[in-house]
Amino acid sequence: GKCRIGIHVADVASRVPAGSALFGWAKLRASSAYHHGPHADSDEGGGSVPMLPPTLAHGALSLAENQPRPAVTVWLDVEDGKVVRRSHARTLITNKCATTYSAFGSDVFPRFARARVLLQQLAGTDAAEELVAWTMIEYNSYLASAMAEAAKLGTAAAGLLRVQDDPDKAATYQAISVANLAQQGHARLGLSLYSHMSSPIRRFADLYNQHVLFGSIRALQIAHPVLGVVEGASEGGAEMDADGLAAMNARCDEVKRYHSVSDAMSLAYACRGKPRSFFTSVEGSDDGKSLVVYTASRRVRVQLRDTYFAAAIAAHLAQGFEGQVELCGVLKSGRTQLRVRIPGVTELAPRREILGVDDMGGFGHDGPRDAVAAEAMGTEAAGGRGGAEEFWEEEDFNVPTGDGGVLIQPVEDFDDAVEIAGNVMGYPIDDFQRRSLAVILKKESDLLAMAPTGSGKTAVALLAILQAFARGKRAIYTSPIKALSNQKYAEFKEWFRTKGVNGEVSLLTGDIKIRAPPGTKNELMICTSEILRNKLVKSLSGQPGAEAGGMNMEDPDLERLRCVVSD
Repeated sequence: GKCRIGIHVADVASRVPAGSALFGWAKLRASSAYHHGPHADSDEGGGSVPMLPPTLAHGALSLAENQPRPAVTVWLDVEDGKVVRRSHARTLITNKCATTYSAFGSDVFPRFARARVLLQQLAGTDAAEELVAWTMIEYNSYLASAMAEAAKLGTAAAGLLRVQDDPDKAATYQAISVANLAQQGHARLGLSLYSHMSSPIRRFADLYNQHVLFGSIRALQIAHPVLGVVEGASEGGAEMDADGLAAMNARCDEVKRYHSVSDAMSLAYACRGKPRSFFTSVEGSDDGKSLVVYTASRRVRVQLRDTYFAAAIAAHLAQGFEGQVELCGVLKSGRTQLRVRIPGVTELAPRREILGVDDMGGFGHDGPRDAVAAEAMGTEAAGGRGGAEEFWEEEDFNVPTGDGGVLIQPVEDFDDAVEIAGNVMGYPIDDFQRRSLAVILKKESDLLAMAPTGSGKTAVALLAILQAFARGKRAIYTSPIKALSNQKYAEFKEWFRTKGVNGEVSLLTGDIKIRAPPGTKNELMICTSEILRNKLVKSLSGQPGAEAGGMNMEDPDLERLRCVVSD
């Protein structure tokens, strides 16, 4: 038979005029921000920072139950189970029955059953969340086409499309370009045109597109040509120019990062008392630095950090994984952080030995041992790299280097050493560092350097380690505690990988033993000070096999040792 489906969205444009102060305020904020409470599977205790004032966002503009409200409606005319026509209009509606996903998907409310069956036929899916998502996609894609047609006729300003040319990259907002419409599709949704117009209370792009759709921005351009176009994100104007569009995209990215932090932190907090198991899907990111874990109620991005098997796991999960995973929250450096454990992860890292864990890598008193460990976004949320510190700049040094810009021959000249250290630091080195480098260049001299945190000791240590490698020797980096050793291991692994250093990193902390492949020439061993002390004591014990001077060189970790950095 025949029927008509109405998809109703609050007509915010009718209450927030284009070019008004409130319009400009929404433009600056770009989007609402939400956070979950401490209960990971619900929004109890959560809240929001709305784009518009709360009295409007949660009251006068919302399609509240039993309250007449202006709406922008898309009508779907259905015949024999297919949508045959689409149209739109401004309407006045009264929401007679506010509902939820669970209520809409159940048989408790007979009034929803007929609508649900019809939507299931049209959408080809059963889940209530997916049915609502289908209606939103229908709404947004149709109105994107309507704005594009108006732009072709020159009867409206250029609306904003949600454009994604690569399904593996994030979508962005772009102004409609009649000449380039064929390149403004949405790859992941498989649509030639797509816009955002279904959430004008919480997204400025949707509010802006409502004004475009009904010609209010175009009318303002004609009546006030100076006011109609505004530079950047100034409050008073109406039409979005290139600077304003860039600012809005940047702001939306900030909110997205905030949501990632909030989701991961709230889930980590909920899992602090006891690890929680999920049968779920996990995906690895393209850059190998994070995992995406799908829980029952949300999608959480977990950074691969302090992770001994990051490279192997990221490669293993590049095509996705579905199965049992375990999430836990750990308190580290005063912050609750999320960690993920996938059973069998130790098998992903050949030639590496994990001590003190059971067959499934159970959690000990120090937290998950063979876990895919991750911080809840950390510096990544603030726009940081999310990995090791960038120690070395890409420079063409006037000293023998490999393709990655690292040393392949020892540096003997003091001026060359100073230049390299300056490039490492990003600014000319100070007197303390110059005097330290002068000692490092002396083969038979030791160095004791004491300086405040952040003064650049790392650059001095790096040069010493690379000097050892260039001389065909090994290096050891010690720290006083296990946690710092674990951190340094992750940092040096990342630095060696990104800078093309021909070397391997080993880790010995007592609980963890990760060995470089046999026969490795350039090896940096990171361990606690206690472990190095024990090795040295045993080597001086006078046991059989001791060489002249009492040094027992049977410990392979002390062979070819040129440099020891004690942090």
